[in-house]
Amino acid sequence: MDLLEKAYQALAGEAEEPTNRRHAWLSAARLIATAEKLSQHIVESSHRTIYGAKREYWRGQLYDLIFPSPPEGLPSSFYAEQPEHMVAYSGRVRPPLSEKSLAYLYRFIRWPEKVADSIGQEPVFTSDEIERMRTFGPRGLGELLAAARPSAQNRPTRE
Repeated sequence: MDLLEKAYQALAGEAEEPTNRRHAWLSAARLIATAEKLSQHIVESSHRTIYGAKREYWRGQLYDLIFPSPPEGLPSSFYAEQPEHMVAYSGRVRPPLSEKSLAYLYRFIRWPEKVADSIGQEPVFTSDEIERMRTFGPRGLGELLAAARPSAQNRPTRE
């Protein structure tokens, strides 16, 4: 579990900004791959649950770090100075990020297809709850939700 945090730290560093150092991306991908391999040997169900929760936490942290503004993401120059450097580069340019590390990390941060969202069955706010928020707070959220609901579009808002 510590390996996932180390992977994040390899990419974020002290500045909490994504680095475009080739070695950092390779290290992060390898750390996560090792954590995933080790997790296959967890036999205690409670330990699997804990690993799964930590995995999701770090997956989210990494998502925010390396895919900061969907759908655009980081600029192409972040990954390599020029597209041709992804194929071949010399020591006179910044080494491009490894495509394998990019593939591994971007696949890791995706929501797993076969995993149900733990809050997927949570119902949205009722009209009564929204009215309560509009009256007692959080008023901003209550006003937003009231205005967003089709049945509430013609209702006057309170100020």
